[in-house]
Parts: sequence; C-alpha cells; structure tokens
Amino acid sequence: MKLKKYEFTPSYGFIRKEYTRFNDTKLLDGNSTFFVMLKKIKLWYGTPKKQDKYLDYSKVILGVECEYRTLGGKSIKADKHCAPIDSDDVEVKELELDNNDYFCKFFICSDDIIYYIKIESFKGKIIEIGQFYENISKNPSFNGAKFPHIIQTFYGFHDDVGLRALGFTHIPKIDMYIIYSIGILRLRHRVKHNEEQKKYWSDENNLTNLDIGMKAIAKLVFLPDWPFSSVFKYLC
Repeated sequence: MKLKKYEFTPSYGFIRKEYTRFNDTKLLDGNSTFFVMLKKIKLWYGTPKKQDKYLDYSKVILGVECEYRTLGGKSIKADKHCAPIDSDDVEVKELELDNNDYFCKFFICSDDIIYYIKIESFKGKIIEIGQFYENISKNPSFNGAKFPHIIQTFYGFHDDVGLRALGFTHIPKIDMYIIYSIGILRLRHRVKHNEEQKKYWSDENNLTNLDIGMKAIAKLVFLPDWPFSSVFKYLC
C-alpha cells in the first residue's frame, strides 16, 4: 500500500528568511508521519512586545503550540512557536479533542502577520482567537462534506513580533481510517499466528499505559472471527 497520502497547504501569511521556521512533522519518525493527527492546540493573541510599523492592526496572533496523537495512542507535544509574551492584554485559548474526534476546518486572517485563527472539529468543537477581518480572510478549500480531511501537523514561521505564517498537512479521513484499520488487522494476525505476541497482548499488565481506545483494540483482536468482523465493519 502506498502510504504517502497526506497533502500540504501553503503557509498562509508572510515569509522572510529572517523569520524562524518550524515544522512539527519533524518530531515524528519514519511512517509515524502518516498516522498522526492534531489532538490539542493552544494559541496566544495580543499586542506584540516588539513593534512592527508595517502591521495593519495592533494585536496579532503571537504563537501556537500543538500536541499530536499517533496510531498507538501516544501523545507528542511540540515546542511552543511564539513571540515573547510580555504585554498585559494577552489572550490564551486552547482546545483538546476526544480520541474519536478530529480537526477538519481551518480559517485564517493574514497579511504580513496572522491576526485571526479559527479551527473546527468534526463534532463541532471550535477554537477561535483574534480579530476577524474580511479583506484578508482565507478559508482553505482542502475539505468537503463528502470527503472530509483530517488536519495532521502544522508548520510555519514566527519572529519576535508574532506568528508570521502557518500551514499544515492533512489527509482524507478514509485514508487515515484505512491505515488505522490495517494496524488492527496486522495486530490480529500477530496474536493469531505468533505465540509470543499472543502472550504479550493478553497480559493485562502490558496494557496499563495504553489509552482506552488502544485497550479496546487489544481486546477486539482476540474475538472469534464472526464477532470480530461484526465489530470491525463499523470502524471505517
């Protein structure tokens, strides 16, 4: 199976070589890149400590910090990509999703810097911060009702003033869930044909540090064929 299914958006905003570039995808090893999704996001908004005479408005998005979830349920927290937080009017918002939800809609206002960000989940949870300006608003058309995409990892640029540009990788939901399903089928194959794997996954002590979803999968793969197939068809 070809794994490279994810796509890239542009970096919305303004880019100069003097800015600090970041890419949270680099936190991941090997094929983990294909299985990750945005789990939690935190945003800062306010007046920059360092002034920029070219800005159209006084308050900006100062920075972003994300946490991601991998196929195995592991959480990976990225660095905070942010300007200094020293003014008295800084507003902070964060949103963490349940394991059965995902971010799928993105809105932004930007020119030389980012002034507004809104991100929405499949279940309708929203994080919104900043001041919306119609003349510089952008609603990336990476998604559709019939073929929803999952936001995976963010990348962009920042400096001492604020968040200058932001983009992200995304993957069609169906491709992500097929990949997840393959992982379940591979684990089931291992426990059915490898005694060492069967012994490991049947030991409750080895499941202690897993989240509820992964514990459920560990139980699922031990079901007889008919009950397993009856449950598995509802996962994709």
